[in-house]
Amino acid sequence: MRKIFGITFGGLQRKAISLVLMVLLVAFAVFAGVSNYQNKLLSDVVGETRSEQQQAISKISESTMEQMLQGTMIKMTALQASVADNDFAEIVNNTLTLQSMAEGLFANRATISPGSFSLPDPAMEGTPSAMVLCEEGVDYKNSQYLGIAAHLARTMIAMHRNSDKIDGLYIGLADGTDLCVDEKPLSKLDEAGNPIAFPVRERPWSLIQKDIQLFWPRFFLYAQMHQGEPMPIHYQEAAILYGNLEPESADISTMPFQEEVKKSYEGFHNMTQSLLQAGLDSDAIGEATKSTYGNTFYWFYFFCRDVHSY
Repeated sequence: MRKIFGITFGGLQRKAISLVLMVLLVAFAVFAGVSNYQNKLLSDVVGETRSEQQQAISKISESTMEQMLQGTMIKMTALQASVADNDFAEIVNNTLTLQSMAEGLFANRATISPGSFSLPDPAMEGTPSAMVLCEEGVDYKNSQYLGIAAHLARTMIAMHRNSDKIDGLYIGLADGTDLCVDEKPLSKLDEAGNPIAFPVRERPWSLIQKDIQLFWPRFFLYAQMHQGEPMPIHYQEAAILYGNLEPESADISTMPFQEEVKKSYEGFHNMTQSLLQAGLDSDAIGEATKSTYGNTFYWFYFFCRDVHSY
């Protein structure tokens, strides 16, 4: 028997208390173990969740970034194509302006005194100036056309000065002479200072010269260098026209022309055919279609004749 705090404990009571204490110790140990396990499990779950969230965020960020880059690239290429269209449109407009002015001058040449013209002047190197070029064996002094074309020299010089897209302007004439405006007269002279022969009537000027065989290699080269980018509208117009005029020159059946280009060409073709059947001549058809199709390559190809300029 033991007396603790005034309470007497026998052998059986001591055993019961020891058992209770042992149970409490075991329960505490189990509780501590379970708590530690739960904490570790919770830590693992949190870690895995955080990792999954980071991966998801990373994937979303990559996807979002890729979409943004793709969207930006599409906008940039579309903008570049639009700029190319605008650049070419400016050149076409200059061509049409010179063509219209030249037609007016030559139609009234009987009442117009010939203007002055001269060979390339080395002193004008670096400054836009008008100069005469001619084919080998052609005496430019005997030209019936140069004096009339010379009245366009100031206009051509002004166009050259006011555009950063024009390297030179030419008016090729049927007698093998040419009125040129650029700022490189030295390139037109040999070492002795004599004019270099210029093949006016053989000059290949792709779209402006309307040379189908010359056009296709340049068209396919452009397409190869700008894969995935929209093709400039005037290039599409030239391709669809040339492919219909000379089907053997290129297969255009699989070319991804824009719907507006296909509809425009079809409308132009149908309108010109209807006017032909109505008995109109070429000049009348050109005037009748100019307001609707005057800014297309089809109209330029068929109705800008005789005077070649760019």
